Amino acid sequence: METLITASSLLIGKEMASQTINRTSNSIITRLGIITEDYGTDCERLFADLDIKFKMDIITSYISKINTNSLRIVCEAVSKCIDYIKDALLDIEKEMNELQKLKNEYSAQWFGNAYSSSKFTESFNKIKSKVYILDQRFDMLMKLLD
Repeated sequence: METLITASSLLIGKEMASQTINRTSNSIITRLGIITEDYGTDCERLFADLDIKFKMDIITSYISKINTNSLRIVCEAVSKCIDYIKDALLDIEKEMNELQKLKNEYSAQWFGNAYSSSKFTESFNKIKSKVYILDQRFDMLMKLLD
């Protein structure tokens, strides 16, 4: 009975995380378009180097197809890994919000250029770091499911 309850709670947790991952990935992809429109082609190249849109699409698609019922032993580890992936995506979304706010702040100034500011570089570097962490967590998920 206890095993059944644990498996059920892991399945529900995976489903909730999967929905959050899907929603957050879509938000990130939408923000990519807005941010690159705001900042121009140089910014677009920076994000293209990170290949975020591809990663969001693949990770979301893959996680939504995981069947935790057939996993047995690794079920808890897989669920934890999915939660950590969700956290990384939420962190990326938060930093993208910061880039949008930064652009809005600089747009209100007479001679402001958000792209050349140190705040932009700092925020972009945080996104870059979070994408690297996301890659590592997805690799771990793939190893767990192998």
